[in-house]
Amino acid sequence: MEDDADIREALGGILSTEGFQVSACSNGREALDWLRMSPKPDLIVLDLMMPVMDGWQFRVAQKHDPKLATIPVLALSADPTPKAAAIDAEAYLQKPVDYDTLVDTIDRLLVASEHRELQARLAQTDRLTSLGTLAAGVAHEINNPLAYVILNLGYVSHALPKLLREMRGSGGDDGESPAEPCSAVDEVLTAIEHARNGAERIREIVRGLKTFSRPENDSRTPIDVAQVFESTLAMVANEIRHRACLVKDFAPGCEVMANEARLGQVFLNLLVNAVQALPDDRVSTNEIRVVMTAVAGDGGDGDRVVVEVRDNGVGIPPQVRGRIFEPFFTTKPVGIGTGLGLAICHGIVTSLGGSLTFESEMGKGTTFRVELPAAPSNSSAT
Repeated sequence: MEDDADIREALGGILSTEGFQVSACSNGREALDWLRMSPKPDLIVLDLMMPVMDGWQFRVAQKHDPKLATIPVLALSADPTPKAAAIDAEAYLQKPVDYDTLVDTIDRLLVASEHRELQARLAQTDRLTSLGTLAAGVAHEINNPLAYVILNLGYVSHALPKLLREMRGSGGDDGESPAEPCSAVDEVLTAIEHARNGAERIREIVRGLKTFSRPENDSRTPIDVAQVFESTLAMVANEIRHRACLVKDFAPGCEVMANEARLGQVFLNLLVNAVQALPDDRVSTNEIRVVMTAVAGDGGDGDRVVVEVRDNGVGIPPQVRGRIFEPFFTTKPVGIGTGLGLAICHGIVTSLGGSLTFESEMGKGTTFRVELPAAPSNSSAT
């Protein structure tokens, strides 16, 4: 951001020669409009003295926008007063700035930014690991008494009708007529059925906890990712058909070492989430796009298979994006989900040596990206 066209052109030229992709704006208002419509940049170079919206005003607006608040800022100014040097920014340089100082400062800020992002990811991984350990213990403690409850509810639901039939088929000792049907008994049977349904719901949650924390079957073989996805797609095809247009773009030869059932569980969760993110009132324009590619290794990295599930739905609110992979965290209404789906997906993909990430923009949709190591040639089951 620089209002002086000559300086703006010079800065852009210098940074371009260093390999940076530069976008230029002449004032803070123009920059805000551009930032809100474009991919998030790695760094903002900010002049303080500008028309329409100066650097101080821009910083206030930036910090109040969740999408922009974390972008590091390098402030530049010819103003020698303490007010300029006190600007709320990651770094401040007074004009005129020499070439080496400018480039070194930018490199330092970018390294610091990458370090903060890495620390945040490590913190999230530690948090998920701790929650996984807790989930394993909770699942074990709940499972035994839950099995006892379900077993006894099943016995009562079968024994009570039999007992009622015997009561209706025999009279009392004093010769009274057989017992008449009792509505209270029917109500008890209904209540027992509701209790069984609730217990089964708890069992499903416990099963999800066990999957998230300690997989029971983690045997891996080379599998065709496209084939797994197609099989999974068949389970939700009808729901998608009535809510959105499905677009598939699958590259050939996408194989990974994985457990087919568990990888299918990942795809199923992502597809269901994509469907649920689509508004009901615009079925004609709703779209789910699945893109599958094989990416050649670069340097020390091996070949990868990347699967993206994109929707043009409502998007994920910025204030909850940092918690999206936490177990039991959900933005869905009560009864729609347990909040385990994405946590389980994250655990499965990580256990396979891959990564699960996402990008989202409010009102424009969300993309979940699964990246897994490609299966080596002549692989065998492990």
